[in-house]
Amino acid sequence: MPKTGVIASGMNRAYRTGGRIATVLGGPGSRLARVGAALQEITVKAYPDDVTVGEAWEAYAAANPRVRAFLLRLVSGGAAGELVMIHLTVVLALVTPDNPDEAAGKLGQVFAAVAGEDGSDAAPVPGAGFLAGMTQEDMAQAAAFAQSMMSRQANGPARGE
Repeated sequence: MPKTGVIASGMNRAYRTGGRIATVLGGPGSRLARVGAALQEITVKAYPDDVTVGEAWEAYAAANPRVRAFLLRLVSGGAAGELVMIHLTVVLALVTPDNPDEAAGKLGQVFAAVAGEDGSDAAPVPGAGFLAGMTQEDMAQAAAFAQSMMSRQANGPARGE
């Protein structure tokens, strides 16, 4: 077992970086810039009892060993892992429609396509080994979890939740 905080710090770093990229790509006042700002905001605690997106991912990973292994490969994957993490957060920002269920489905489809498990004859994306062991259900659940974190931030959760 890795020490506590490894997944949390890696995921927070990836969301912050993806958020900065989305903000720049979207330009001032755009929807993408607002999503980018939300991605950055969920990496810090405004109040002591807040949970960051990284801490939430770490808690989620504790319940699913395949997700934990996937996230550990992702956050400790060196330069390739960091590139994947940054791009996944930007993809999440780009595919986030108003309907959270639709967004989760789309991100699950993106994971499946990258892993070469989308039913097509296409080979997996080179370097997609970080997805090893993840099932389509794991991918869909992780995508739904990521979407719920973004929706919660975008909808401004009430204090004291």
